Amino acid sequence: MFQTGPTAPPPEAFAAPEPERLATIAAHFAQDDQLFAGLVGIQIEEMRCGYARLRLPFRPQLMNAGGRVHGGAVATLVDMAAVPALSLARTDGGIGGPTVDLHVQYLGSTQDEDLIATGWIVHMTRSMAFAKAEVLTPTGRLLAVGQHTFRMLTPRPESS
Repeated sequence: MFQTGPTAPPPEAFAAPEPERLATIAAHFAQDDQLFAGLVGIQIEEMRCGYARLRLPFRPQLMNAGGRVHGGAVATLVDMAAVPALSLARTDGGIGGPTVDLHVQYLGSTQDEDLIATGWIVHMTRSMAFAKAEVLTPTGRLLAVGQHTFRMLTPRPESS
């Protein structure tokens, strides 16, 4: 049998973040107008410890010459979906981590719909984190799945 629909665990399977930590991570991602995610137009819909759901609203600039949403936009969502999830799962105060490996499998395409990505952490150690992600249409049609490996860097102390 082929995978045709979402496989992500429900958000309720992940712990609600501490309000202060959630505010810190939300403030970091609110800077998105200055970062790549903002340039692309990614919006955070939900964040929990080890889980995040993002949305990329459709706009014509996301299309390729074939009239479909560009695979790079889909890959960007796979890459970005686990970052807030990882940030809230970290207990050392760090935010995300650099990507070591990223795999994307394209299962479908779309023309003029928003994209919704869900990312979740499947395993985390002091030095590495492993995540999965999926990208769907608003109606739940699965477009891509991905696996993501992060390197965990120790946060730098703030200078005074």
